[in-house]
Amino acid sequence: MINETLKVIKSRRTTRKFKSEQIKNEELQAIIEAGLYAPSAHNQQSWNFTVIQNSELIKELNRESKEAAKGFNDEVIQKMANNEKLDVFYGAPTLIIVSGMDSAMMPQVDCAAATENMLKLLNL
Repeated sequence: MINETLKVIKSRRTTRKFKSEQIKNEELQAIIEAGLYAPSAHNQQSWNFTVIQNSELIKELNRESKEAAKGFNDEVIQKMANNEKLDVFYGAPTLIIVSGMDSAMMPQVDCAAATENMLKLLNL
């Protein structure tokens, strides 16, 4: 079991190219379920999962994300933000935004654990 888990961890990768078709609803539900079973500080389960599949909304989020990045104090990020051709979501037809409640004890850690569970499910 440890070897299999370590193999999954070592095979993690970043994906920057996606198929254009939407993910199947059963797969999407399984991904969200994996996130729901993540550990959380004091079992607060402070995460929220927002699924976006509307291409126009994704384009708007891309524009807004790049606009926000222009305010970063980092030359590399600012250069990327000014690249009109850059799609910060790399053409993904589905976004899952993992967010946490500010009132929770450790929302960043909770959300990271939920995200890791979802990625492990997909062997990413």
